[in-house]
Amino acid sequence: MLTRRRAFTLIELLVVISIIAILMGLLMPAVQKVRAAAARAKCQNNLKQIGLAALNYESAKQKFCPGVNLPYQVSSSFTKPSYGPNTFQLNSGKYIDAPVFPGMYASMFEILFPYMEQEPLYKVLDLSQNQYANCLGQGSAGAQVVRVLLCPADIATEQTQFTTGGNTYYFGANSYYGNAGTISHFWKDMTQDGIFHINSRVKVQDVIDGLSNTILFGERKRKDKTYDLVNVPASGPVTFDQASGWAWTNNFPGWDYLLCGGTGFETINFEIPTSVVSDPGFTWRDRRMRAYGSYHQTGANLCFGDGSVRYIGQECPSAILIAMSTIQGLEVVDPTAY
Repeated sequence: MLTRRRAFTLIELLVVISIIAILMGLLMPAVQKVRAAAARAKCQNNLKQIGLAALNYESAKQKFCPGVNLPYQVSSSFTKPSYGPNTFQLNSGKYIDAPVFPGMYASMFEILFPYMEQEPLYKVLDLSQNQYANCLGQGSAGAQVVRVLLCPADIATEQTQFTTGGNTYYFGANSYYGNAGTISHFWKDMTQDGIFHINSRVKVQDVIDGLSNTILFGERKRKDKTYDLVNVPASGPVTFDQASGWAWTNNFPGWDYLLCGGTGFETINFEIPTSVVSDPGFTWRDRRMRAYGSYHQTGANLCFGDGSVRYIGQECPSAILIAMSTIQGLEVVDPTAY
């Protein structure tokens, strides 16, 4: 005898759907947490590779690579302070160093490419001319996206662009920036008391604060809506996320791949307050350009001079960030405390 198969009632179907929705709601935070942890671990691995490349370069050349190598001397309004009888001078008076590599335009990352498994890309770059020679067109060498230079949590554009003289140039973006010391932006104000700056040639023995206590590289949070609102395009990148590009080789590495501890105001993940509606003196924009940060929510990954990578929370005082950024400040700091 055949029996009729009982179908789901509408109420039962709704109950099942509700249960599935509840389970998905419970699982989603756990999935997001796992993804965030994976992105943070991948980011740390990227910084580890970049840090090891810088240390391998230093081992081969007996000095760290320049933050950017320019084939000319750049005037600076900053006079390097004295840290005591054991101080050294990276430059003379108010002038940034002469080129490490005469006749060459090269960013910090371009110089390090042969040490970070990017030698094929390095070989197709023309470093005898400025950045525009390598970046005309989205498929140009300088426009290439280099994954090790991008944090997987970074939501900003992977390729930036700049239009001048009727041409649009493209640049592969980067999430990581070298430590320039106390001030990395604007170029005339660069303090040159970190490991990387224009035509720098810092040696290990120059870092008397200790490599394990001194930042080598760190992350930048590459979006800031308030910066975009108060910025005048003629005074800088049209939007903040355009302030990035490993192939830029000019006087403005503080826009593209150099950061610093700041002036006592900037902390990790600092952004321009939404209450700011104008910035005629560039004060807020300069501060924003100097700030470490990330999309890891509560802090940022920093690579130190000994090659170690640490996650530093955004509660870290700005004074400690400055101490970890200078190479001869003679401060006593414990980066593991934050």
